[in-house]
Amino acid sequence: MRQFNTTLTKRGQVTLPAAIRRMLGVKPREKVTFEIDGNDIRIVPSKFTIESVRGSVPALPTPKSLQQIFDQAGEEHARHVCEESATSADS
Repeated sequence: MRQFNTTLTKRGQVTLPAAIRRMLGVKPREKVTFEIDGNDIRIVPSKFTIESVRGSVPALPTPKSLQQIFDQAGEEHARHVCEESATSADS
């Protein structure tokens, strides 16, 4: 078994050693999950599911139908493509 030591800060934080970050495949600002099983604790990369991100985006002020959402997304995508085209034409 390999062991890595790190120091707990006054705020209860630790830095994951670089070797562990590489083993987990996590990069700065990515999330990790602590899994607790009795006295054992595992650190694993976070898996994003609908349940894990629920509540991270505020609700719309007025409900929209799925068609309205698709229409708005299509308009925003078209606007984005036009802006990219204009930017690349200027270059």
